Amino acid sequence: MKKLLTALALTSVIALTACGGDNTDTESRAVAEIEGNVITEAEFFDALKEKHGEGVLLALVQDKVFAAHAERLNISEDAISSELDKVREAYGLTEDEDFLNFLLMQGFTDEDDFRNLVMQHLVVQKVASEGAVVTEEEIAAEYEAGKEIEASHI
Repeated sequence: MKKLLTALALTSVIALTACGGDNTDTESRAVAEIEGNVITEAEFFDALKEKHGEGVLLALVQDKVFAAHAERLNISEDAISSELDKVREAYGLTEDEDFLNFLLMQGFTDEDDFRNLVMQHLVVQKVASEGAVVTEEEIAAEYEAGKEIEASHI
């Protein structure tokens, strides 16, 4: 119980310290203070960049590339909404709150996060199918090749 109270008090001090302060200099603005030791905003940002910077930058670049492709391929908000409606219908999610809870359970932060994934999926789908022509003969050949697979139960 004592450890819990200490952790709670420490968290409160950090939160209050992070909210306070009117210094606008990033190099010296304190975001936390623990027993007289100050963590500046600059130190905090440097640590974030060092530990997660590459992954965050990659995610930002990927988002921008997909957004540019979506615009170039004329993937509209209506197309994305239509895909969301299909998901809602498939899972019987008629209420917005139910849909949001479903998304949260799937690991999305909100509907925009899911919309972004749907947009990326539509881009990949459209790019992958460009110029792809499948003849009836190719379909029949693949179907026949699938019949020749021999499987046994162990």
